[in-house]
Amino acid sequence: MIHYSTITTRTLVAAGAPGSHRNASRSRRVARRRAPLVRKRNVALVLVAAACAQGGSHGSGIDTTAPTITITAPTGSGPIAGSTVVNAAVADDMSVAAVQFQIDGVDLGPLLTRPPWRVSWDTATAADGSHTLTAIAWDGARNQGATSPLVVDVENGATTPALAISTLLGAQGDETIRDTFVDSVGFVYVTGGTASPGFPTTAGAYDRTFNGVHDVFVAKFTPDGTSLVFSTFLGGPSYDRAYALEVDDQGYVYVAGRAGAGFPTTPGAVQTSFGGDVVPNPQYGPQDGFVAKLRPDGSALAWCTYFGTDDAGIVRDVDVDSADNVYVTGSATRAHYAVTPGAFDTTLSGTSDGLVAEIAADGTRVVWGSYFGGSGTDGGTPSIRVADDGTTCVLGHSQSNDFPTTPGAYQRTRGGGVDLVVLKIAPGGSTLRWASFFGGSGSEYSETHGLWIEPTGDVTIVATTESPDLPFVPASIPAPFQFSYGGSGGTGTGAQTNYSGDGFVAKLSSSGTALVAFTYVGGAAGEGAEGVAVDGLGRVHLSGATYSTNFPVTADAIQRSKAAGADAFLVRFSSDLSTLEFSTFFGGSDEDYGRALAIGLDGREVGAGMSASTDFPTTPGAYQRTHGGGASDGTLFEISP
Repeated sequence: MIHYSTITTRTLVAAGAPGSHRNASRSRRVARRRAPLVRKRNVALVLVAAACAQGGSHGSGIDTTAPTITITAPTGSGPIAGSTVVNAAVADDMSVAAVQFQIDGVDLGPLLTRPPWRVSWDTATAADGSHTLTAIAWDGARNQGATSPLVVDVENGATTPALAISTLLGAQGDETIRDTFVDSVGFVYVTGGTASPGFPTTAGAYDRTFNGVHDVFVAKFTPDGTSLVFSTFLGGPSYDRAYALEVDDQGYVYVAGRAGAGFPTTPGAVQTSFGGDVVPNPQYGPQDGFVAKLRPDGSALAWCTYFGTDDAGIVRDVDVDSADNVYVTGSATRAHYAVTPGAFDTTLSGTSDGLVAEIAADGTRVVWGSYFGGSGTDGGTPSIRVADDGTTCVLGHSQSNDFPTTPGAYQRTRGGGVDLVVLKIAPGGSTLRWASFFGGSGSEYSETHGLWIEPTGDVTIVATTESPDLPFVPASIPAPFQFSYGGSGGTGTGAQTNYSGDGFVAKLSSSGTALVAFTYVGGAAGEGAEGVAVDGLGRVHLSGATYSTNFPVTADAIQRSKAAGADAFLVRFSSDLSTLEFSTFFGGSDEDYGRALAIGLDGREVGAGMSASTDFPTTPGAYQRTHGGGASDGTLFEISP
């Protein structure tokens, strides 16, 4: 096992300026001709030092065995783009003294004198087309080994990502967008919460009147972001906010979150009356969860229900299957009516357990519901995704050493602090297919929307970590783009926020037994990831926010430098997480957060969140170009591929 978290990649910056050659055969000739001349003086000094260290001999004879070296990443099996890791496997009968990578016969990165034998290559510095990678290794006796030339195809494309849409959404109070969705024809939906009586609504919408302390809002934008198709309040006289949004194939809109007394439920729904709250949070007052289904034109509720008992349990995430059944997740500190006989966990085990349930398509009954947790505090702010057959995945938090993981799971022991837990549940909720911890010695956090099920059944998670040892990565997986933890935020740079450590992306196998791919993504201060989507090519897109001036961005970024405070970010990785294909800051002179992400069918990355910046960058013709005046406005920004 290789513990990649001890490796720092940001210091391995490509030093060469690789050029283009007319064909691969010429590249190979150049590489062979120049290889022995690489940094002769530096190599000689390194080799003399190495020879002294190992005595300059092999037993009683002279060491004449050259090192063996093979480039293991990239593989040359497909095109590469953006920043990628070039990795080599090196062996020698004594010891390896130095390694030098080359691209088209020109040095790539520094002369390496200790493992790991890898450098980062920004392929945007090379022309599109074929290029030749080689690597040379020396031992202490000056024996030299070289790889066979590896021809790679760089395809960064002639097009440059562009900011297609950027708009604010807000009025005189405080607004946040907490989730977004793009439908099959490009309309963009957002939801969250508003404290503004003047929040923009549209004629014919379900509710155009601000109801109380804080209301849910649901809005639908035209594909070009210039106008609202509909916008409505949804709320009662108490504190109400949505965290999650989905849209079904008929255009019905599902939102879920937290609600106080007086929220507008519909007759026959699962729970029409407020459940109460024995220990209310002073910030919000007594709260229940809620789930609502809006008609496609936003004019009326198809149904709406509370989802809670007399504790502070709220709904953090929602998803919909092919039959329009609705799946929700949250947490419970007291017995919950939604837990059904025969579910995989019917016992409330600790101070708080996670909760997952399926609600029938008409909103009238709970199909099944289950707890998940051990004897400690579990649940947290979970995410949920469901496959069309009803297989359900949940990403939650755990502080229980005895959280019920399953035999053969990737990580069966809690790492420390708050760990993530990943569960895959069979249709019907009676069988837990697998459950695994995912965490290091610090704490991990997921603030909803951190989960994706791929067509293969593999599970992709994005979250925030404060663990420099997350995770123990097997050498058999592709080399991560960023091997090591970048750093934690201090006062003003992420501490005590959602963005305190590094973001990360991890892929677990469909069986939950193995780590398929992993990478950190972060700089020296604090950041965190909120929002993930995997496109049809398997590329992983994520959003979040960063306080790090050295957060990794690509040459084609929309914004290459961090403005001030926290900036939102949008990132795209290759499917194996070895290559940073696109990354950009996005923000103004105050705090800007990316809270959710969606991908359009045309490949557009849609980020949504909140901004306190009066100079947040908007686009000409956008729906709202001026900050509304509250503590923050909602933000929606799209980047074309």
